[in-house]
This record gives sequence, C-alpha cells and structure tokens, in this order.
Amino acid sequence: MAAILASEDILEPPLGAAVLVAADRVLTCAHVVVGDDGKVRVPLWVGFPKVSGCRPSLVVSWEIRYEPPVRGRAVRDLAVLRLAEPAPAGVEPAPVRCPAGED
Repeated sequence: MAAILASEDILEPPLGAAVLVAADRVLTCAHVVVGDDGKVRVPLWVGFPKVSGCRPSLVVSWEIRYEPPVRGRAVRDLAVLRLAEPAPAGVEPAPVRCPAGED
C-alpha cells in the first residue's frame, strides 16, 4: 500500500491511498490528486508507510481520467502517477489479472 502526500513529510495525514502497479507507478483515485479547481495538486509525493526509513518519492508525471460525479456517482475517477524513482526494495507491484470474458 502507498500513501499520496502533499509534502515530503511522512507524518502528515495522507490525501489518500494508492497501490503500486509497476516499479515506478501507482494507481489511485483521481479525486485524491485533483483539487476543487479541477487541476492536479502539485507537488505530490508517494510514501510507503509500511517500509521503515523510506523517504517519500516525488511524483514527476501523471495520467488522469476524471469526470466529476453525476448525481453523486463517479463516472471516471482514476489516476496513474509516475514516481521519480522506483519503489523501495521489498515493495512489489500488486498482481493484476485479466479475467476471461465470462468472469
């Protein structure tokens, strides 16, 4: 598990959670990183709170798929964030499975 942060301070409350999907990429909800003005909050950092002594990594780019909720329901709400460096040793990307059509 990863934490989306508004600063390098790992003790600061996170903006939200994310999951590592590649050595240098995390997946989170777009509403976590998009401000009320519709723009990505910058800078953003990603921390790995379960890894002792690990400093947060700066987010250097992102891809957002976001549409504000319609009648209280999210339509598109995904963000992939690219980190300045790979996740620390021992942190592995989550396994992803492509289900068969009938699943």
